[in-house]
Amino acid sequence: MKRFIKILVNALAVVMLGVCALSFTACQDMKTIEVNTKVYSTTDSSFKERTLTIDLYRHLAPKTVDAVLSAIEKGYYDNAFFYIDNSIEEPQIMIGQYKYVDGQIVQNDVEMPTIKGEFENNGVIGSNLKSNRGSVGLWRSWYANGSYTVSNEARNSGSANWYIPTAGLNGYTGNFAVFGTYDLENEDNADIIADISSLTNVSLTVQNYENYVVFFTGEYQETGKNNGLTFHCVLASEFSASDYEEIFVAEGNQLVCYNMHTITVPFANRDNATLKTIGATITSINVK
Repeated sequence: MKRFIKILVNALAVVMLGVCALSFTACQDMKTIEVNTKVYSTTDSSFKERTLTIDLYRHLAPKTVDAVLSAIEKGYYDNAFFYIDNSIEEPQIMIGQYKYVDGQIVQNDVEMPTIKGEFENNGVIGSNLKSNRGSVGLWRSWYANGSYTVSNEARNSGSANWYIPTAGLNGYTGNFAVFGTYDLENEDNADIIADISSLTNVSLTVQNYENYVVFFTGEYQETGKNNGLTFHCVLASEFSASDYEEIFVAEGNQLVCYNMHTITVPFANRDNATLKTIGATITSINVK
């Protein structure tokens, strides 16, 4: 009888250890980030400090979420600004790649490694979340000889930049890793997205944005920062292609993210002749 009780106690201990381990894993996979923002409201003509609360789905896209958490720890998103990339036809807000320093748009100087894309068409079950309003995904590039739906190594080109859909992006399903969602019923969340959309709305009488031309020069390399290319960003109203001898155009298995394109950047004081103030930025991020 004593032996039976001992066996039973040992068995229960093993079960309890298993439950604890599962609970710990579940805890590790349940993450929430509070994205503290400073966004100019065209309605109130003033800046609002609000928090975008995003639930992370590490159990669906562990490498992607870990990459995002690592970027947060390194300060990648601090003072990064929200913008619209006009080379992309789909309606979405972007964040992470650029910062505004002394009146100039520059590339983010915090370097992050690329990761394997965690989505179905890259051979990874990964995230089964769709790119709809209320979702946040990891942006990536693709090769000039295809598109984001064509299977190639460009599917592993994502690092730390986010895209935030303002409408359903059906074509993205299975081709991009959606790593988190935010509650559309949350007033702060809704106001942040609405204010950014208003700042970049081309149909408004008063325009609160500037268009910039982003382009690269030099010779494409397989490795190195920007694949060996040199970054440039110029106000669209001041840009002239003839001022530059060789503007890079991707060919074959070269990433199209280096092709010349325009970005729409929101400002609170677009007409300030001295120094414009970015209209929508991340000030800090808290991990819960």
